[in-house]
Amino acid sequence: MSRRQERERRRQRLAVMIIGGIVLFTVLLVLVPFLKRSLWDPRQTVASVGSETLTRAEFDKIQRLAALQLQDPSALGQVFDQWQQNRQTIRTGIQDAIAQANLADVPIEASALDPIVDDLVLLQTTWGANVTAQDIQRGMQRAIAPALANDAPAGAAATTPTAPSAPAAPTAQPTTGASAHQTPAATATLPPLPDDQVREFFGMLGDTTGVSRADYEQLVLRPAIARQEYIEQNAPKTAPQVHSRHILVTEEAMVREVLNKLKAGQKFETLARQYSLDESNKLKGGDLGWATQEVYDPAFAKAAFTLRTPGQLSPALKSSFGWHIIQLIERDEKRPVAPEQMAQIGEQALTIYIAAQRKQLQDTNRLNISIPATPTAPVQTPGPQTTPTAVG
Repeated sequence: MSRRQERERRRQRLAVMIIGGIVLFTVLLVLVPFLKRSLWDPRQTVASVGSETLTRAEFDKIQRLAALQLQDPSALGQVFDQWQQNRQTIRTGIQDAIAQANLADVPIEASALDPIVDDLVLLQTTWGANVTAQDIQRGMQRAIAPALANDAPAGAAATTPTAPSAPAAPTAQPTTGASAHQTPAATATLPPLPDDQVREFFGMLGDTTGVSRADYEQLVLRPAIARQEYIEQNAPKTAPQVHSRHILVTEEAMVREVLNKLKAGQKFETLARQYSLDESNKLKGGDLGWATQEVYDPAFAKAAFTLRTPGQLSPALKSSFGWHIIQLIERDEKRPVAPEQMAQIGEQALTIYIAAQRKQLQDTNRLNISIPATPTAPVQTPGPQTTPTAVG
């Protein structure tokens, strides 16, 4: 072989190697991110809490459920009912909702991760350990019961379950961390689950969201049942309560003027209708009804529960909503707690309990999160969100 031919062959081999390298680089450029996204990332541990772990795949499933508002078990029955009526429409609607949520490759933020970590913390306690397979089966039955009630035979006691909620008054303290974790209250008699329909429903949910029935039970029902059990066992049946009324204004000079008129003998109810900015109760003379301390803004609660004698007035006080004058109507140290307030007090107790358990896990290096977490909430009653009014 001549030298010229040898040089030509070397050039051809070099050209083939260069082209092959370019092709390989191009393939890797496309394949590596795909493999990372589809194989590596989903298996990565986002958080570990004692013996419980959360992978990226599980986090993504919870976010897809949240986009459909299905992270609350009480919403499952409604979707199941709609699916029974028009299966293709619901399938398409779920697909569209997931697409619009655009959850692919979304960075994990502490605000989305922290509630999930709180669930994992609770599952480390006896409240989580005591959740049995039978509890989960009953939880699924209660969640789907509203959809089955319409099909129940005459005379069946298939009652639509209801989730605990905060007081309806617009000025009451809201519950914290409850909305995403509510589980339906138990009913006396529940219709049996139609296993074939439930299987088909979760097959559809798996096709559209990647969430199987086992996923839903583990990621949603199990922590929801643990939360509900804690609340039911720890919410007080009675508590100190006050029946009071208030006048809310924005300026200190105005509240001093109102206080002077009250001391001069003018009626509280008349002045409340004239001056108060709290539209939810001003026409009732500022009457707030009975309430526990937990439902109020902390500054307001402290002043209201300092009053001891019916008719007694508080000094002018400032909260985050303005200036108040409070008058005590009556007081009861062991008044039965209304169901809505009982749920709210239980939620606040649960928040404090989880915060304490979370700190204990952190102190013993048994809580690890792969992104910066938001600071743990202080162990105290949550601060105000709205004007401090309660329902009676």
